[in-house]
Amino acid sequence: MVIMAPFGAFSATYYSIGNGNWSNKSIWSTSANGNSCGCTPKGSDDVYISHTITLDKHLTNGNGALGGISGTYYIYATGKLLGGNNYNVNVLANGSLTVYGQLTVVNIEFYNGAWFRFCAGSSVTVNGTFINRNNSPNITIDGVVYITQSFENGNGAIITGSGQFIITYGLAINNGSLFGCVSQYPCGQYP
Repeated sequence: MVIMAPFGAFSATYYSIGNGNWSNKSIWSTSANGNSCGCTPKGSDDVYISHTITLDKHLTNGNGALGGISGTYYIYATGKLLGGNNYNVNVLANGSLTVYGQLTVVNIEFYNGAWFRFCAGSSVTVNGTFINRNNSPNITIDGVVYITQSFENGNGAIITGSGQFIITYGLAINNGSLFGCVSQYPCGQYP
């Protein structure tokens, strides 16, 4: 009997072992502090970052992208994931992103059922828009998130924690629950 799994059903685990661009195969290992695997992770994999990794592709679904995050992504306090003004990140249903270090992207979007934990003392900069889609209750912000353009928390979406958002330009729309403020303009200071 032959049992076949759907394409893309398997994920691997990767660890950063050096600084560099995401597509640099020499900076990734399949074991912590191991040798290079000569490969690169996708969005569906489990990825542990303790170095400075510069995105050179979007972590989104789409042509030429790595796929949105549907595995577990963990950025240690020593780690940086840098997309600057060029690359977007999507965290898909059941995908998980935990940041203890630094995350910089253009746009970030959390799909229904995504998990995001931004820990105190970390640095998250969104040089575009931050979107938490409808019915996504698993977003915890315990630090400061800097957003250059706009923020949207969708219907039924819940953001908890002790952190804050600083939006330098653009709209702040809260149709869910943001730090206890329900379906209203977000609590705090916004332009």
